[in-house]
Amino acid sequence: MQSKYSVIYPCVDQPGNHLVYSTKTASKVVIDDATLKDIRDNTLSTDEETILKELSLVVDDIEAEKQDMLHYYDSINASNTTLEVIIILNLDCNLACPYCYEGSNKGNHYMVMSTARNIIKFIKNKYTSNIKSLSVSFTGGEPLLSLDVIHFIANELKVFVELKNGAFEISLLTNGVLFTKKVADELKEYNLSGAKITLDGPKDTHDIGRPFKDGSGSFNTIISNIKDTCDMVQLNIGGNYTKENYKQFPDLLDYLIVEGITPDKITNIQFNPVMDMNCSSCGGHSTEKWITEADTMLRNAIRARSYNTPSFGPTSCLIDVESEYTINYNGDLYECPGFIGTDKFIVGTVTDGIQNYSESHKIDIWKNKTCLDCAYLPLCFGGCRYMSFLQHGKIIKMCSKELFDDTLEYIIRGE
Repeated sequence: MQSKYSVIYPCVDQPGNHLVYSTKTASKVVIDDATLKDIRDNTLSTDEETILKELSLVVDDIEAEKQDMLHYYDSINASNTTLEVIIILNLDCNLACPYCYEGSNKGNHYMVMSTARNIIKFIKNKYTSNIKSLSVSFTGGEPLLSLDVIHFIANELKVFVELKNGAFEISLLTNGVLFTKKVADELKEYNLSGAKITLDGPKDTHDIGRPFKDGSGSFNTIISNIKDTCDMVQLNIGGNYTKENYKQFPDLLDYLIVEGITPDKITNIQFNPVMDMNCSSCGGHSTEKWITEADTMLRNAIRARSYNTPSFGPTSCLIDVESEYTINYNGDLYECPGFIGTDKFIVGTVTDGIQNYSESHKIDIWKNKTCLDCAYLPLCFGGCRYMSFLQHGKIIKMCSKELFDDTLEYIIRGE
């Protein structure tokens, strides 16, 4: 029988055929009228049933499938052998982006070495016997303003993990201004797996959105650094668009190709909307429907030029994954980087450990009949908690059914 967590749309350009999409796995397939009838009548051939089960498009038992979904995060947490830590090194920046997501939290706030030592101890304690690898992502503010702290933390943890025969890597989320060839070469010592650098469109658009503090543009500096480092480390390019400027972003892609920053030198490119209520850290779905058009258009533009971009599909929320931690510059612990600076969502400190946050973060917000009966559950899980907090001042269930009813078909046809 058809999976509860799947949708079927008619193929307008192929009469008699249908597009079937799994919201659990993002798999999709085109089937004809006869196969669709066999699914609904439970009369599939053995070969057809095997293939469609592998794609999570048909199941033996709907109720069993719903029970499995109830334990979705339990399964992830039980099988996960990687410890992932996001470390915010400072809340300062050498740029003056008018839309900065950190808002009033930013300022001259830097991690001190005593806190760095406590962070190292915390991470070592979380590196339990079932953990086989450690991935540390450094961000800010601008993380490269704290390069000395990166060296200190990365060196200590690399030695520790390798003595346990584990795998260690670091990554950066940086504006790219300070990511020079020299810096990249230094950080490769700690297995720098990648850096994400932000370009907000072509030069004129970018320089308006991401100027230096003196008002001058940062585009040329960043492009120069990308050219110098793209053969040394895997680079991801991000960008933040508005309703007014997203149609200019394909011009950036063409510029990159002309400048020799070709698809073989960039791991992936992904553009996200600038919104006051957008969870850019976790991909939370916005209720602004114009974003669907912009997102699809930009994904198509990226792929048309042979760059990679992440596919649309289910994602895991950091809040629900037990082996992922976000650590602020002062040692406070959060489950989501979006909540940085909001005291009510601190879940502990690196010296005192983690406190129970199941109620404050509404861990089971989606475990109810309405959500479990919804085909969109794997794409939503009750909605982004950060967006909920921004819109309502607290975490409540944010149903995305109406949004997906209107947009999901358009999105997956564009994939």
